[in-house]
Amino acid sequence: MDLLSKDSGMGWDPAETDGSYPSAVDIRRLIEQALAADWDPDVRGGTFLFTEHQGLELPDFLVIDRVRDPNPSDPASRVNQA
Repeated sequence: MDLLSKDSGMGWDPAETDGSYPSAVDIRRLIEQALAADWDPDVRGGTFLFTEHQGLELPDFLVIDRVRDPNPSDPASRVNQA
């Protein structure tokens, strides 16, 4: 899962690093959503992909597919909408 901060107060572009990190509450929510989407943390190896199309909303972050998808949606416009 890739996260992008919704903070547009830093840098030239919303996709630039602003130093934001998910809180423990955010991580708990991510884990709960992954478990609900059939993630089995006891399975060793492999990768469980959680994408922006699964609709998870976090107060300060967007779930994005930019790292894995060659034609992702524009995260800058999504940050501005948020």
